[in-house]
Amino acid sequence: MLKAKSLLAGIVAYLVTHLAVRMLWPIWHAQHEPWFLNDGRAVVLTAAGLCLAAFGAAARWADTQFDAVQHGANVAAGALVGMVATVVIVGPGTIFPIVIAFCVLIAFGSTLVGASVAAAFKSGGDGST
Repeated sequence: MLKAKSLLAGIVAYLVTHLAVRMLWPIWHAQHEPWFLNDGRAVVLTAAGLCLAAFGAAARWADTQFDAVQHGANVAAGALVGMVATVVIVGPGTIFPIVIAFCVLIAFGSTLVGASVAAAFKSGGDGST
């Protein structure tokens, strides 16, 4: 189910972490363009930001454990919108399918962790009505 607030939270969380990566890039002395997959520290920062966004969305807006996981998935989907938009703006390059695959793994992996932690504090529920 589409959760508009969580989708928007994912877009914003990715854009904020992308801005942070761009600001930290000169300090990190990274060799490539500022993009979260071009440096391990940037990957960790982005994953942590998405994890926190998913935790916040699930903790704030979810009523059940199932709902918490749905919010986490929507945060990941929103982050993917931002990631794909960034790839398109920068220029997809020849390995863009691999880049998108890594974006999917990082977005869904990190948000699943955040949403799962929030879900642990929610009542059970299978999402059926």
